[in-house]
Amino acid sequence: MPPDRTGGAGTGMAMAFGSIILMKKQALFRLDINDPADPVTWSIKEANFSRGNVAKKCFVQVGETLYICSHDGIYSIDLNVLTAADETPMLHNRISEDINDIYMSLSDSSEKPYISAGYDPFHSEIVFQLKPGQTYAYNILEQSWRQSDTDADMALAVNDQDGNLLIVDNTRQLLLSPVVKEESGFCVRSKNVLLSYERAKVVRYVKVRYRSEEKLIINLYADGNTETPVKSGTLSELSEPGWKGVSLRYYCHSFYIEICSESEGVPETEIYEIVVEHD
Repeated sequence: MPPDRTGGAGTGMAMAFGSIILMKKQALFRLDINDPADPVTWSIKEANFSRGNVAKKCFVQVGETLYICSHDGIYSIDLNVLTAADETPMLHNRISEDINDIYMSLSDSSEKPYISAGYDPFHSEIVFQLKPGQTYAYNILEQSWRQSDTDADMALAVNDQDGNLLIVDNTRQLLLSPVVKEESGFCVRSKNVLLSYERAKVVRYVKVRYRSEEKLIINLYADGNTETPVKSGTLSELSEPGWKGVSLRYYCHSFYIEICSESEGVPETEIYEIVVEHD
């Protein structure tokens, strides 16, 4: 095959001020679309930056700054400047100097393409797993690094509806969050449900189809309070999938449901369906 002279395979996209930032392994591009229905008005320009993003899961956008993993380090890029002029000027900074000896020891072919990263707004940190057992967090406010002692296999990092970081641990088949203590055992939350902007409505009953080797706690959080549940109940053990419910009569404007194990271990628990009866 002829060599690829456009920066290699695509590794990601970001948005900034109406422009699309296209990432390749060895280059960054800016795509401007004046009229989505007319490709003639589209234009693409390569950024003045002789590097790209080497892994599909290692770039993070925080506001107007894009963080990428390149072949020689981790960089922050000012998207405000990148999208401001036709010449695509670049303001970039290699932020990985403190850990660059570790970063550069990674294999370009078998390790760097599998770096994972995610943004934790709770701690203002970007978490980079260079490889299992080597996880580092970069504080974007203090511009400092710390090594994380987590043993999570960070297969994927995403943010939930509240913006909090969620880490998918493939090895242990767990969903981890830095705002929930890891030793808290099994714990899942529903999305926030809006009942009314005006008068409060009643949440009557929660019914769950599940299987669990130990008791589970149902917590009801209401009206933006994420610290203290307004109502709680208990689901008994079920060795086979089945339905059980709890009465949680409470008037509120919005709510979400949390189901957690009592112990600090990780029980054999599966949640299949949650049904909430309300006005």
